[in-house]
Amino acid sequence: MSSVFRETVVESDWEQLVIAAEGAGRHSGRELARQCTTWELGRTGQVWVRVRPHDSPVGAWLFSTGRAHSYETGVLVPITPDKQDLVSAARARSLLVCRAYAAAYCAVLVQEAGVLADVLERADELFQQLIGGGELGGSAETTRHFEWERT
Repeated sequence: MSSVFRETVVESDWEQLVIAAEGAGRHSGRELARQCTTWELGRTGQVWVRVRPHDSPVGAWLFSTGRAHSYETGVLVPITPDKQDLVSAARARSLLVCRAYAAAYCAVLVQEAGVLADVLERADELFQQLIGGGELGGSAETTRHFEWERT
């Protein structure tokens, strides 16, 4: 896609933009999953791409097609790669893999259509409990730090 695409985008092109973003996300997640060990990919969590504001054309389209959920300051696109996207289902649940997928997805939206977007993540509760309980040498403050990390 080129900068000309950015200037001439209409609603019918949002689907092509999202397909390109999903493709970039799959590629990025797959490459990271292949390079990392199972141990490195063990931390799980939830990752979203936030598109702002609510009434942005892309955000409204994502919401109207069921690809995003309404959120305080925009819409959230849940990032949930599946095992067909990656090497295995366990790797698809990895927080690192989901973050890589989301970063690439977000980059396509920003670079190709000028969308205001960022990545939000939240570590799974088990990980937070391990850190908070001192089993990994962390503290409750560290747990809060992982709740809503922006990348």
